Amino acid sequence: MSREVLIEDLRAKGEERIAAIWREVREEAGKFRAEAEQRLAGEQDRCDLAAHEAERIVQRRRTMAARRKAAALVTRAEQELRERLYSLALEQLSGVWSGDRAELLARLAGELPPGDWGLVRVNPADTATTAKLFPGAEIEPDPQIPAGLAATSRDGRITVDNTLSTRLERAWPRLAAELLREVVEDAAG
Repeated sequence: MSREVLIEDLRAKGEERIAAIWREVREEAGKFRAEAEQRLAGEQDRCDLAAHEAERIVQRRRTMAARRKAAALVTRAEQELRERLYSLALEQLSGVWSGDRAELLARLAGELPPGDWGLVRVNPADTATTAKLFPGAEIEPDPQIPAGLAATSRDGRITVDNTLSTRLERAWPRLAAELLREVVEDAAG
């Protein structure tokens, strides 16, 4: 073989080898590209899932905050309604007894334990009746008492408040719950 043929043969084999290497490099690059795209798609899916989870968490927090605000508004509205109903009930106390005021006062005085009552506070309209029920006691007119009486022993150690306003105050937690339930039921339907 001549030297030129040999060089030409070596050159052709070298080019073939270079072409084979380039094919291998392209194949390898294609595999890397496909793997990278696959990993990127997986990362994109994970990011989408994380974004949806974060969105769900934010929405849940907003919902919980809205529920807390709504509950606070309902509580405040119920408290305001309770207070208004209590105020209205207090206003109605003097007219709640349909019978004789003297009879009511005698009944309430009869509920007091036996004792030496030195001071009895009553509505100014009831002073004469009270003086008959408690002879010898000081009768003090109190416009803050709509009906009933508050008696204090002579030694000042015992005071019994048997006014309708005190009775209302003691019964109010139970009455308020019933009234609120009725108001809510009426409003609902």
